[in-house]
Amino acid sequence: MVEFVIKHGPTFEAVIMSRELNNPQFRFLYDNQCLGHIYYRWKLYSILNGDSVSKWNTDPFKMVKDGSYWRPPQLGRYTQGPTDETYVKIRRELEAKKKQTFTKTKRRN
Repeated sequence: MVEFVIKHGPTFEAVIMSRELNNPQFRFLYDNQCLGHIYYRWKLYSILNGDSVSKWNTDPFKMVKDGSYWRPPQLGRYTQGPTDETYVKIRRELEAKKKQTFTKTKRRN
């Protein structure tokens, strides 16, 4: 979801929030008490402020002036995730599969 909001902007997020209001899988978008919401907001803020998917600043920070401090998760074996290169590789593989599927479908027609 973070990738889509970064790519398409806050209007996209608002549309999804209104469309999926009763969908529990999207609860993290509007329930600010749920841990998923806290993580989502931090990750969105983090990437929009120059952090990468796999490496981020771990210093406490304020998202808004006079707001409370946020403490990002520490980088570690389970929080660091795949490297950015891994994401690029996976994205390329998925795009290649889509092209193959499209080509096969086009040949049948």
